[in-house]
Amino acid sequence: MRAQAGKNRTNEYPSGKYTVFSTAMGWMGLAGNDRGICAAVLPRETETEARDEIFSLVGFIPDFSGRAFIEIEKLLQAYFRGEDVCFKCDLDWSWATPFQRRVLETTALIPRGTCLTYGELASRIGKPKGARAVGGALAANRVPVIIPCHRLIGARGRLGGFTGAGLQLKAQMLGMEGVKLERI
Repeated sequence: MRAQAGKNRTNEYPSGKYTVFSTAMGWMGLAGNDRGICAAVLPRETETEARDEIFSLVGFIPDFSGRAFIEIEKLLQAYFRGEDVCFKCDLDWSWATPFQRRVLETTALIPRGTCLTYGELASRIGKPKGARAVGGALAANRVPVIIPCHRLIGARGRLGGFTGAGLQLKAQMLGMEGVKLERI
């Protein structure tokens, strides 16, 4: 079942804000604090699934300025309609180790419609034998799509992993971006 784009539900609590909203591919969630977005949930089938996932990622509802949610929601909805968007937003990196942050910041530079292998990304960050470590850092990504970890593939052209969403969604996202995959 596909959610109707444009509907959203934003909830405020004394300690902060989160949002759950629909996209062309399902329900997503965002959470943030005064430093920026700290978690994003890839499309889920139901609003409840997206909300439960965002709560499990952050463990609490942090403080956040609601204005940023509006822009990111619109960008994510546009992305899942197949539009070329650029995610520019503040992120709260408190959950990431310095290595994870370096991997993910480098991942954010991979252009739409382009894939790198885990090994290529490892070389870009100065760790040419660190493909497995790069994969681990990508698995820890709390802000998928905003940090496009789906653009990393295995050395032989295989999709590799996609924590929390499955390879079908990864293949759909890459296909939407115009990537032609030889093997899955």
